[in-house]
Amino acid sequence: MIVSAMGEDVTSDTPDQAELQAWADRYELTTPVIADDGWSLLKRYSKAQSYPRYTLLGPGAEVIFVNQKTYSESEIEAVLPY
Repeated sequence: MIVSAMGEDVTSDTPDQAELQAWADRYELTTPVIADDGWSLLKRYSKAQSYPRYTLLGPGAEVIFVNQKTYSESEIEAVLPY
């Protein structure tokens, strides 16, 4: 599952539902977008200072890979529960 996180709005506040929806609409995101208050999720799963970075989670939210720029289909398929 892919989830996008938005840590702050243009005034550096945590985004509200309307801002999250506007961001998803603007970038044509089809995956869930969540508010990441104070970038707490990003800080937990990423030490990189450039974006985007991706963390691959397996079943049960097991962290498989952290801080990669991309994943191959085979890496993703390897953790999918079939």
